[in-house]
This record gives sequence, structure tokens and C-alpha cells, in this order.
Amino acid sequence: MKKQTLFAALILLLGSSTLAAQTESSDIRKDAERRVSKADVRMQEDAAQWTARMKNERAKKAAGERKTAEELLEKRLRNAERQRLQSEVQLKKIRTELIRKDPELQKKYQTIMKLHYELAMELERKKEVRNLVEIIARLDADIASMRKQKTQNDLKK
Repeated sequence: MKKQTLFAALILLLGSSTLAAQTESSDIRKDAERRVSKADVRMQEDAAQWTARMKNERAKKAAGERKTAEELLEKRLRNAERQRLQSEVQLKKIRTELIRKDPELQKKYQTIMKLHYELAMELERKKEVRNLVEIIARLDADIASMRKQKTQNDLKK
């Protein structure tokens, strides 16, 4: 009986150590799974942050390119407007010089100016035109007054 008791005790001892080993390995496995799970979560978070950062950088770059394109367009527009104004001034100078130099053009110009003056005088005699001219004169005076007032207010600031 002693042998059986010892054997049973040995089996119990071995069984409990096996059970302990299994429990311990189970705990190790669970701990490892938790660590892997945490690492997966961290990697996913890092990937999400990286993706967000890349999207933000791309958006900034696109905005910069848009801004650059808008600035370029604005610069080209200003340049074209300046060139057009210079061309208009040059055209007026050339027309004036040609009229001064050519006697036939001078004669036509003087005829046109005389007709223009006569037309303006006839139109000024019309009541509708006089009324509108008076309205425009009052508006000009109001605008000048408001600009003066605005300038004074700006100076006070």
C-alpha cells in the first residue's frame, strides 16, 4: 500500500506540476497574446497617424501649389493689364502725332470736334439730359463729401 500511496502521491504531484506547467504556459501564452495585441493596436495607431500626417502634408502641398498657381495667374493678369494700359497710352500718342502731322487728318478732326460740340449743345437743351446732368452733379458732390469724411475718420484712427 505504501507503494500505491507513493505512486498516487507521485501522480498527484506530477499531475499538479503538469497542471501548474499548463497553467503557467497558458498564462505566458495569454500574456504574449496581450503583448502582440497591444503591439498590433500600436502599429495600427502609428499607421493611422502616419496616414493622417501624409494626407495633411499632401493637402498643404496642394494648397501651396494652388496658391502658387493663383499668384502666377494674378501676376500674369496684372502684367497684361499694365501692358494694355501702356498700349492705350501709346495709341493715343500716335493718333495725336498723326493728326498733328497730316493736314487732311487735322481737317477731319476739327470737323468732328465741331460736330461733337454742336451735338453736345443740342442735347444739353433737352430737359431729360439736363435733369440727369444735375443728378450726376449732386451725386459727385455727395461722393466727394463722403470721401472727405472717410479720410478724416481714417486720420482720427
